Amino acid sequence: FILNLLAGVSYRSTIAWSLPADAATGYDQTNYDFTWTIFATGVAAITAIQGTNTALYYGTANTIGEIVGPVGPNLQSTATSAAIAVNVGMAIPATVELFGQTIFFCDYRGRPWMLPVGGTPVPLYLQLRGTIDAAAQTNAPTVALRTACAVLDPTFNLYLAAVYPSSVGDDGPAVEMYAFDARTGTYNGRWSIAGGAQIESLGLFRDADGVEN
Repeated sequence: FILNLLAGVSYRSTIAWSLPADAATGYDQTNYDFTWTIFATGVAAITAIQGTNTALYYGTANTIGEIVGPVGPNLQSTATSAAIAVNVGMAIPATVELFGQTIFFCDYRGRPWMLPVGGTPVPLYLQLRGTIDAAAQTNAPTVALRTACAVLDPTFNLYLAAVYPSSVGDDGPAVEMYAFDARTGTYNGRWSIAGGAQIESLGLFRDADGVEN
């Protein structure tokens, strides 16, 4: 996970981890120092992390990097860290979702992206450029940083992102979601809740059979 504060000092450039298969042990405990400061303190705050079977991806407001190596006590000295995107970041952690080997996220302006593991970010927002450009002329990007959220719908294989407020000057959450095919990244239109309800969070429930819906 991403560290936050230690003795009142920000440590959001540092990640910490546990022993494999033992979530209660590791981190910065007695006899353990499972931490890694990716950036010099104060240079950049890590806003989101996403694990995959290939690498651990970390994002700031304007960059994305990856860490490749076996998780354990020597991760910091044996793994490799590399930047894979500049001027594109996983700025809104509530929008980061993993589908197979593809990461979906929104940047600091609320624009949706798709990142194939091992590849480079793909700008999904270009498929709805008119909507994005209109939102950019308002306070929407600032609001999106606070309120945007997303979910991966496994039933329809859709990435749903609720990003922008409904009108200029509105500081509340979005009232509609942008839908993208999680397999191809194709824009599938807009979803909304009857009555124009604001979307403050998105998530899944498990049914009696343990299936997420």
